[in-house]
Amino acid sequence: MPVPHTVVAALTGAAVLIAQALHRRLNPEPTCVTCGNRSGHRVAGHDDRTCRDFVQEQRRRVQAAATAAGNPPPTLPDTYGHAWPTSS
Repeated sequence: MPVPHTVVAALTGAAVLIAQALHRRLNPEPTCVTCGNRSGHRVAGHDDRTCRDFVQEQRRRVQAAATAAGNPPPTLPDTYGHAWPTSS
């Protein structure tokens, strides 16, 4: 006895939804600890390596350490293709 197309379509749809849920569970979206600490809730979509606030804070620390040691501030690579202000 052949299986109706609606049953096959329903089973395929259910399998796809289960696979998507499993994939989301095993591969969570990256979260940013820096933005999460500042905002007070979970921030998804980027991680600390690509966070603009984190990079800016790292630049401030490096420049402050160089200034405290009496050295000129180092020129750091521009991660995002334009300059970020380091004074606030």
